[in-house]
Amino acid sequence: MSADRVLIPRGRSFYANNILKVEEDVEKFYDDNYYKRAQKLSKRIDVSKKHRFYSKVFKLCKIQVKQLKCLDIGTGSGAFPAFIAERGGIAYGIDISSEAISLASKYYSSPKYIRHKAESLPFESGEFDFITLLGTLEHFENMEASLQEARRVLRKNGKAFILVPNLMSYTNILKVWVKSGKIGTDQILERLGTKKEWAGLFRSQGYNIERVAGHSNIGSKSCTLVKIIRKFVSLVLPQCYQEVFWFVLSRQ
Repeated sequence: MSADRVLIPRGRSFYANNILKVEEDVEKFYDDNYYKRAQKLSKRIDVSKKHRFYSKVFKLCKIQVKQLKCLDIGTGSGAFPAFIAERGGIAYGIDISSEAISLASKYYSSPKYIRHKAESLPFESGEFDFITLLGTLEHFENMEASLQEARRVLRKNGKAFILVPNLMSYTNILKVWVKSGKIGTDQILERLGTKKEWAGLFRSQGYNIERVAGHSNIGSKSCTLVKIIRKFVSLVLPQCYQEVFWFVLSRQ
């Protein structure tokens, strides 16, 4: 890997927040600055609190959890595979961070958690019925290689659910307009794109787009008034201004 690189798929115009200096930076960031802090300050994530979102994922994909073999790429603390396992699915979660895998294995016993990079998955071709990348693809060093690997391990009639950030979301527009502030999160590498840019990337890597939905967070830590305002805004805004896109994909 070359130094000082911003990793944007060739011929595409994603906005990139950060620059990587060395190949090891991503793993070090998530181990030292994210998961170790989470291990000290946080408790086991209550899967029931995310039940509404997790259930909506399967509803949008029009599939049932039971008996599905599922892979969550960039699983973090492992809550989504735990949700799947609790409902009769066969769940796997991978993450580049050893701290993340340690936390996930500590919190949840049913899924299988593996430390591995998304760009080279340790599974057979066509092994999974369902694959998810829930706000993780934009942080991978090589998005194209990660998508190719996800497609490889997805069975012919399987589905993928990918959540990605919207460059032109109303919150990003407000940050620039009101505060002239930095958009996105504080993670070491992040790309943001429009719906058209994300769709083009997915199609170029051999996926059919079956469905796209827009979503904006209400904010669990916000006061009641702010939550009401954000909820109203999320309901009336066009899809192109929502905070994230939910893509339901299948293999071409």
